[in-house]
Amino acid sequence: MGSRVNLIFMRLIVDKIIETSRLYIRKLSLSDAEQLKTVLGDAEVMRYSLKGALDESGIKDYINKILSHYELYGYGLWGLVLKETREIVGIAGLISQSIEDTPYIELAYRLAKKYWGRGFATEAAQAIKEFAFNKLNIKKLISIIEPKNISSIKVARRIGMKKAKSAKFYEFNVDIYEIKN
Repeated sequence: MGSRVNLIFMRLIVDKIIETSRLYIRKLSLSDAEQLKTVLGDAEVMRYSLKGALDESGIKDYINKILSHYELYGYGLWGLVLKETREIVGIAGLISQSIEDTPYIELAYRLAKKYWGRGFATEAAQAIKEFAFNKLNIKKLISIIEPKNISSIKVARRIGMKKAKSAKFYEFNVDIYEIKN
């Protein structure tokens, strides 16, 4: 047990991107697949995702895509690690997207169901927005949100995003929320 705790602590030191009052936001790795089942494998959590809940193989494929995104862009989705328990409670970060042939950088967030309603998504999204604007010099962020996803809309609004337009995204009707630096 002690070596596992040390390994987790070392990963936090090496892979940490951002720290908030309650969260470490760090790079993901394939070793996170098991913990991510409560996020990526939960049908209710993944209700507004393109593919729905993922099985073990799908979670590993998803993580590999995130790792490729890190290599290609220098950013991606990161693990949200609760400081108190060192447990991954969600994912959030920056994703390069194309909507109607226009490139954007999306600020995305998703939490395990047992952590809904505690402000973690807003805390992470705010910190990632500030990191994107102040450290990465990104000038505009969007969030792609289905109109029925009221919780995500509330998070976007809390960090200062405004609805910019409605669009089609992979056959889905979505609203695009944005904020400029």
